[in-house]
This record gives sequence, structure tokens and C-alpha cells, in this order.
Amino acid sequence: MNACPKEAISISYDINGLMLPKIDQEKCVNCGLCTRTCPVNITVEKKAPLKAYAAWNLDDKKHALSSSGGLARAMYDYAIDNGGVCYGTRFDENLDLRIVRADKREEIEEFQSSKYVQAIVGDSFKQAEDDLKMGLLVVYVGTPCQIAGLKNYLKKDYDNLITADLICHGVPSIKYLHEHVEHLEKKIGKKADNVKFRGVYNFKMSLFNKGELIYCKDRWQDTYFTGFLESLFYRPNCYECSYACPERVSDITLGDFWGIGKEKTFNSPKVNGVSVVLPLTEKGLDFIEKMKDKLYLEERSVSEAVNGNDQLNRPSRLHANTSRFIEMYHENGFEKAAFESIKEDMKKNQAKKRKSDRLHLQAKVKWKIVNTFRKITGRGVK
Repeated sequence: MNACPKEAISISYDINGLMLPKIDQEKCVNCGLCTRTCPVNITVEKKAPLKAYAAWNLDDKKHALSSSGGLARAMYDYAIDNGGVCYGTRFDENLDLRIVRADKREEIEEFQSSKYVQAIVGDSFKQAEDDLKMGLLVVYVGTPCQIAGLKNYLKKDYDNLITADLICHGVPSIKYLHEHVEHLEKKIGKKADNVKFRGVYNFKMSLFNKGELIYCKDRWQDTYFTGFLESLFYRPNCYECSYACPERVSDITLGDFWGIGKEKTFNSPKVNGVSVVLPLTEKGLDFIEKMKDKLYLEERSVSEAVNGNDQLNRPSRLHANTSRFIEMYHENGFEKAAFESIKEDMKKNQAKKRKSDRLHLQAKVKWKIVNTFRKITGRGVK
């Protein structure tokens, strides 16, 4: 769509709610630029990680508001501090998720926290190209396929461009999220103007109205969130994703550092909110070096980073009830289709969470008792 010189391509949705390109044949001049830009047709070179880091943002507030370690926020801050611009995702007034441009610090706060839905690229490729040609530092964060699209659109590398791809499970249609939010709004009696899945309300589906929290449910109590985590309703191509591998297309790959400590002891006060950072180019490695005074950085092995994250090894697996969900969606809409397709998953995972919460509470109580005994007696306890 960005590459088309005649603006003949627009966004449409199919009967399954999937975002698709629509070509106006009266405007089209058959130049072939769209075909030569699409990364499905023209593959982008992938590179293996040069290193792997466990990392987090040293600013506690920015860390807390982030999904993981707040590394993307550190990248955005560096760009703004050095007169550059950022491209990230935020919800608009219609709760459509869009990749948008930001050149002010207050504009990047909404970029934080994961958004588990497909983002509209819009004309952000064109805007980024204009910024790059002006010599501005540009930080562009997106899914691997979006970064691949940007690179094909630009057709050349820029020294002032830093790209970061997110370790992605897959993306549902924005229509599914819209239908789910509308269902909740009817139950609550209030309109939502923002959605969050991570950050302060970690792994909870949270809706807001003018900053007020109006809905908050654990991931296993919310049909949309459970459906996302159980891979029920991604785009079909996500289940065959060619980017779900250790080799990546950007300068830096970001995600949660799942499985940290299994290969080598992780001696750190942080057990949650730890990002994996994989520099893939010398430019990416140099950029991380420039931010090091804002970050906790500990080099880990690339194998630990890769082995702990399924989406660095393979695409998400199709849920057994995905076909059933699609059939029911056509007849009954999102809410009933999702609930009937993953109600057993919700029960199973809620039971697991209750058990995990009990064990966590027991460990917390035990630690308090041990710590109190040490303070009173001044003795160590095994």
C-alpha cells in the first residue's frame, strides 16, 4: 500500500475478519511495485544473533509500565533525546491499533505494553522514509513481517535507521478485539478508550475510560486473552510464519527472556520483567552499547535465549478448535465462538493458576518467617 504510486490499494476485511489489501483496478497501472515490495514475494535477508543479553530498563517506573524489561522504551527515549523520531503502536479513538510516528516524549508512553492484535501499518513506511532522507535518527519497532515490509519498501539500508522486531506469537484480527470489547462495554455500561494486556496489570485484560480502569480480568478468565494465548484465532499465515526462527530480519530482536537460568544460574534480584535482547547487526550492537547507562545488561548465551522461547524455534501451533471457531464465528459472532472453543482451556489454566498462586503464597510466607527468625536471633537458617 505504501509503495503504490497511484494510491490504488486500501484495507478491507474478509468474512473471517482478516485484514486484506483491496486493489482499485481503475487506479492500478500494473507497475508491479506492490508485488516487488511484498516480503512474501521478495524475501529479506535474515541474520543470526551476534550476542544475547538479559536486560531491563533501570528506570523503575518505565520498567513497571512495560510488558517485559522496557527495552523498547529505552530505544524510544534514546531517539527522542538525540533529536530523532520513533515508530510504535498505539490504539486510536476507535480502538484500532496503528503504527504511528512520535517525536515527543509524552507521545511514546502509549507505545509501551504489548498489544495482542494486528496493527495497521498505514503510511508509516512513507513517513519513515521522509524522516530518514532528512537525516533524522529513526527507531522503528514492529513484528518481523512488518520490518521485512519496511526494508523492502525502502530498498536500501540507512545508517540512521534502527529496526527492532518483536518475538511474535501471531496476530488476531482487530475485528475480534472490537467485538469482544463491545460485548464487555454492554456488560459494564461504560465505553472503553484504551486496552492493555501487560504492564502494571500484568497478563490481565484491562479496559480503560479516560484513565479509569473499568474492566480487569486475569488472562485465563477472559475469552479474548485465553484465545490469544492458546493460538485459537491468529491469521492463517501466522501458523506458517517464516520469521519464527533464530535468524531475524532487523537490527535487534526483543521479547521476554523465557527460560532464563535453566542453562546457567541467573544471579539477579529480578525474576520478572526481564527482556531478551538479540543484536543481529553491528549497527544494532552499537545501538545497545549507546544505551547501556540506561539499562541493566547481562550477556547470556544465544542458545539459552533461543531454547527458552518457542517462537524462536517454530511458529505457533494451530489450536484443535480453530476450524470450529471460524464456523461458529460466522453464525454466532466472536464471543460465543471463542467461549465454546476454549472453555476447557480456561478451566484447565485457571486450576493451574490457583495452584501456582498457592505455592507462591506458601513460599512468600515461609520466607517471611525465616527472615523474621534471622532478625530476632541473628542466626542463619537452612
